[in-house]
Amino acid sequence: MKLSKLMFCAFSAVAIASSAFAEVKVSDVTAKGKEATLDAGVTRSGVFTVKDFPEELKGLKCISVPRGSHSKAGGTFSFKISAPATVYLFVDVRGEKKTKLEGWEKTTLKAIWVANKRDYPDAIYKKDFEAGTVEIPANTAAMIPCLAVIKSK
Repeated sequence: MKLSKLMFCAFSAVAIASSAFAEVKVSDVTAKGKEATLDAGVTRSGVFTVKDFPEELKGLKCISVPRGSHSKAGGTFSFKISAPATVYLFVDVRGEKKTKLEGWEKTTLKAIWVANKRDYPDAIYKKDFEAGTVEIPANTAAMIPCLAVIKSK
């Protein structure tokens, strides 16, 4: 009897821990966005790639969208998440002050992306979301779209 109670408690603890750290599934990505795993060389937007970023974000899911017209704002996009998550937003610092980032918290984290063998910095913001739709704001004119990085809560 004691052994069965012990096994029940152990299985219950594993089940609770597994559900608490369940992988967030991403779906319904708009604006021709693509899901990838964050690592050096992954697409930042179009032909631009991520060069350097905080180690704590390595291996997380990320969503990038194509650049589109260089004369228009780097587009807005959205996607759905299956569980609560913190979304990190890589924002091209050249347009950071004009990008509508209400509700997003600026972090001390930084990233670098590459275009034509030249490095460009990103500021990194974050925001917590419940399961459901995540709306990513447009970056300002002549700037590339933001990159979203998703971390399970």
